[in-house]
Amino acid sequence: MAKKKKNSEEPNPKILQPKDVDQSIKKLDDLESGVVTIPPNAVINVPISGSFRFAIEDTLHYVMRDMSSDQIVVAMHRIRTGFKGVKEEATPLEKSLWTLMSLVAECNYQAAEQKLTVHTKADIKEDLAGIINSMNKGDIDSAKNMAEYSAKMKDFNKKSNED
Repeated sequence: MAKKKKNSEEPNPKILQPKDVDQSIKKLDDLESGVVTIPPNAVINVPISGSFRFAIEDTLHYVMRDMSSDQIVVAMHRIRTGFKGVKEEATPLEKSLWTLMSLVAECNYQAAEQKLTVHTKADIKEDLAGIINSMNKGDIDSAKNMAEYSAKMKDFNKKSNED
C-alpha cells in the first residue's frame, strides 16, 4: 500500500523574510536532542522565481556538458522508465539529471497551473521544457531529442563564448 503524501498546512508557499529565517533557525536550535529530518512523503511548497528556474536549467546544461549523445540517450531512457528493469543502480550523474529535470518540470507545471506562463518567440533554451514534458508523457523519442538538444546547446554556448 502506497504511503499517503503529507501536505503542507499552508496551500501556498510563504516567501520568507530574513526575520522568518532567523525564527526558523532558532526553533531548530532550541530542540533538545535528535536530528531534524523531512519525511520522504512530505510535500514541500517552495517559492521559485523564473530566473531561478533558468539557473536550474543552466545547471542541467552544465551537468550534461561532457556527456556524449549516446550517454544522454541511455540516461534519459533509464530516467523515463523510472530505472525499471535496470540491473545497476542509478548513477550519481543520472540522479542529478533526474533531480534537475524534475525540478524544471514541476516549475513549468506549477507556473501553468498558476497562469504565470507567457507566450513568446521560440528560444533555444525553452526547447528543454518541451522535451521534459514529452518524456514525462512517455514519448520514446524524448531521449534522442534530449541528446540532440544537448548538442545544440553545446554549439550555442560555444558560439556565445566566441562572441
